[in-house]
Amino acid sequence: MAEVMEEFQETFTNPFNIKCDGCGAPAEYDIIHQNYHCQHCGATTDLHAPLRALERYRKLHAQELKANKQTGKSKKYNCPNCGAVVVIDSTEATAKCDFCGTKMVNSNFVESDAFPELIIPFKITLEEAKEELRKWIKDNSSKEEAKKLQNRVDEMKGYYLPYQVVKGPVNGKVYRADSFRKYQYGGFIEEVAVNTSQQLDNLLLDAMEPFDWREIHPFEYGFIAGQSTKLQDTNDKQIQNRINEEIKQAYLPTLEKTLQSMDLSADVDASGVLQIPALMPVYIITRGQVQCAVNGQTGRVAVTPLKEKVTQRGWLEPVLTMLVVAGLAELVPVLLGFHAHLELTAGLGVVGGLVVWAAFSGKSNVLKVIYLQSKKQLAKRINNKITYTDGKELLDNPALTPVFFEMLDGILEPVKISFYTTARTVKATIFALVLAFLPNMLAYALVAYDVYVNGDPVERFSQVHHFYAAAWWCLMIPILFVLWLAVVRRDVFDYPVIYRILPDGSTAKVEGLYEVDMSFKELIVAAFMPPCCWVTLFILFMIFGTVAAILD
Repeated sequence: MAEVMEEFQETFTNPFNIKCDGCGAPAEYDIIHQNYHCQHCGATTDLHAPLRALERYRKLHAQELKANKQTGKSKKYNCPNCGAVVVIDSTEATAKCDFCGTKMVNSNFVESDAFPELIIPFKITLEEAKEELRKWIKDNSSKEEAKKLQNRVDEMKGYYLPYQVVKGPVNGKVYRADSFRKYQYGGFIEEVAVNTSQQLDNLLLDAMEPFDWREIHPFEYGFIAGQSTKLQDTNDKQIQNRINEEIKQAYLPTLEKTLQSMDLSADVDASGVLQIPALMPVYIITRGQVQCAVNGQTGRVAVTPLKEKVTQRGWLEPVLTMLVVAGLAELVPVLLGFHAHLELTAGLGVVGGLVVWAAFSGKSNVLKVIYLQSKKQLAKRINNKITYTDGKELLDNPALTPVFFEMLDGILEPVKISFYTTARTVKATIFALVLAFLPNMLAYALVAYDVYVNGDPVERFSQVHHFYAAAWWCLMIPILFVLWLAVVRRDVFDYPVIYRILPDGSTAKVEGLYEVDMSFKELIVAAFMPPCCWVTLFILFMIFGTVAAILD
């Protein structure tokens, strides 16, 4: 048994330390190649090696717990009302459930499949946690949540709460709400703590994280002696759903930035992650409309908000677009040397606004529950006095930047996705300018022909009346925005530009992967087919009429 304990303590004190199969040095996950890579010797370790190491760790850990259990003095008391489990010293005959207040009945303390394998011990005391909450209340005295907590600080209780700690590679698919295309992504999750108690607000507990994972220990009974401890009361399916949701929330900020939308749908495959039950130290106030959690290791405070927060307003984009339309209507004539016409500006602004509002009529605000929290910090005890330092070294988001994958030539390869590229922006801008000033350009071309071919005087150029194209602009500016909303925006997100990530980290554009199917010839044919032909004839009539007015 001594040999087993020695191997356990030296090799498996932290099962999340993934080591190289070749030299034993730390191995880092390579998202692109989907394996663990050793920076020391260059060897690769397959994805299943950490899972095999975890099984070995569990066997050794079970032997240690079995040995310690023979002399352990802890007992488990089950609440008959709410099902909570409080671990207290075996010499105490009765206990009161701090979750619901029910008197508890004594039972034997036995291991279960969900019994913790790891633990982060309490570092700050109950009084120190209350003091951190009082500081938060003082710093946020104007908030309604702080006012509601002001007289409830003494309700705070400390518990070891049940978690599943996960780490490893993940995969998933994501797509925008306004696009049919799905994107496959892969990434890696550092330590993510997922609460497994049904009675507590999981998002509130997320808000008081992160934990300092450098201080995690293999579970020992001595850590929980006399301390209220809640055991896992969720089933495997519920736990897996929570794990998937936590991982998705960790990746959403990066996915939203890459896909340029906060209205996303994403799913996660976390079947390859390491998953270990653990206990985490938490001080909580659970009753009432406003609840609170204080991290028992770092002292970070988290508070439930009284209302949701709007993170993306559905009216913002149409309003900004309407202002752009009105601004262009005011600016273009001025740039051409004419006086500003407020009636034209107002008219085009109203027309453009109606078009944009119609296009965005189904778009609503995006609401999220944003939990209130204090800054990240690290707690350190010096001469029996707790002190706090900046916790910027702790990761708020445990998700590494995801890599997207596309099927290229029958092989799933890592790629970079882009939407509004420079080339696309330039093409769209040139197309819009040509269409907006087409009558002016045709008029100049006819005058140039008369001047340089027929010998007319150069003064003919000064006789071109640009502002007589106002009727054309009134027609085309709304049409351009309709084209932008109905065609350009759709094609940009439905047909992204894909760049293959090469072995040296550089990128190469993949040609012809997602191209708009309709050719120029097909567009011309469609333009002169019913019912589009009538619109086309009207536009041609407007062009010729505008050119005649400009040259008059």
